[in-house]
Amino acid sequence: MKTVELTINGISDQFYGRSCLDQKEVHVIGALDGEIVEATIIKRGRKKLLAIAGNINQSSPLRIHPPCPHFLNCSGCTLQHISSKSQLEIKAKWLEKQIQFQVGYTQSNPWHYRRRARLSVKYDAKKDELLIGFREHKGWYVAKMDGCMILPEKIDASLPFLKQTLAKLTIKDSISQAEISSIANQHAIIIRHLMPLQAVDIETLIQFEKNSGLQVYTQGNDLKIHRPGDFNTAFEPQIAQVGTHEYRIDIHDFIQVNESANTALIQHIQQHLVPDQITHDFFCGIGNISLSISNIAWQIFGYELSETMVRKAEKNAQINKVKNCEFIQIDLFKAQQNDLKLKPTDVVILDPPRSGAEDLCHLLIQNCVCQIIYVSCNAKTLTRDLQILSKRYHIANAHIFDMFSHTSHFETCVILVPKIH
Repeated sequence: MKTVELTINGISDQFYGRSCLDQKEVHVIGALDGEIVEATIIKRGRKKLLAIAGNINQSSPLRIHPPCPHFLNCSGCTLQHISSKSQLEIKAKWLEKQIQFQVGYTQSNPWHYRRRARLSVKYDAKKDELLIGFREHKGWYVAKMDGCMILPEKIDASLPFLKQTLAKLTIKDSISQAEISSIANQHAIIIRHLMPLQAVDIETLIQFEKNSGLQVYTQGNDLKIHRPGDFNTAFEPQIAQVGTHEYRIDIHDFIQVNESANTALIQHIQQHLVPDQITHDFFCGIGNISLSISNIAWQIFGYELSETMVRKAEKNAQINKVKNCEFIQIDLFKAQQNDLKLKPTDVVILDPPRSGAEDLCHLLIQNCVCQIIYVSCNAKTLTRDLQILSKRYHIANAHIFDMFSHTSHFETCVILVPKIH
């Protein structure tokens, strides 16, 4: 792989350093605007190259020493060379240029925050070594890791012992991943295996569970998740606390990965929500936002594609004795105007997947509501959708939350109100 000296003269939309080489744009992971770096080219495209920074010959005043020894080898984090506050400032300024509106931000604890993760597992027979972690930036290999500073502390501390345990299994070469679900003080690891576990393997995993204090589950090719060797004991839902509400979370349920950032987001919505109105929560999931605003909104309708998720949202409402929430199963990507039944005094909350809500936004500009609260984890699709909504709405508030510290991602909440003609 070729190493070259590059002068960084900007940042990309992923907050990599941006430079030029042989009339091609180069995005340099781990480089900052104004720096001169020695960079190794790792990917070549027709118009763009991807590189990783090595020696820093001229440093930015924003640069700090990344605390994780695996930084730049592991792709889990790309911004540890900047303080978490500076990361948010850079992200806010970038978003301001996209939406032409001042953006605020809320900082969260940047370490040990990620309560859900999928770690790749690979046994290297030539080196007789088992690796567990995120992928390298090149995407081909599992990064060699002995810990992870963004995973919960108990998981971080247990990774070396988990690696040793998996290396002892007779089917170690068929372990493909370890999924982490760590909510409150409930820490679970789901081991995905492509070959059946032997009796000695089951005993090894049970012993690891006893020694580590983690709950261990296994998942074979039938995709059923259960305790090692016990097919009758499935994954036990974990209990998450959001404000005064409790939520039962299964392994396949979507949940925001950063608890403190999610709490800050919920509080922000509560503070800005127009009170005592009928509120429509599109892409409501298991009720993360719906239930949290139940004492502010007059009536809440939550909409979700999955019938299973609708039933779980209803169950969470029942557990929390919330009576003004109704959950509806609907494919919002195929929704028509008559499906939504919106009134001018209604409030709409949008929290779509990364693909955004383009078609839904076209519907929302046909019948104006009194407020739209758009929550997004993808600034590109958010920007696109805000452009659609700008035909009838203008931005009243824009705020980002440190949901994915040390990565290029961030959670955004934009408050929109009708334009006055």
